[in-house]
Amino acid sequence: MRTMIVFDSDTEALVWQALGSRPALKSTVFVQQTFDSGPCLLGDVNFNHLAAELEDEELVAKLRREFGKD
Repeated sequence: MRTMIVFDSDTEALVWQALGSRPALKSTVFVQQTFDSGPCLLGDVNFNHLAAELEDEELVAKLRREFGKD
């Protein structure tokens, strides 16, 4: 969707005057610092599988509490 704004000539002159008087913005490059934290000590862990198992266990426990079969 596009919106077109039409300025009167005096308003346009004020806008250009305001834009022209602003100091130019300096462009800086952001560099993210990184650090070597060594090798992973967790081994071959599949965190998605682990999260799914924990969620299943919690769901079973909740259902047992709700239906009184604990």
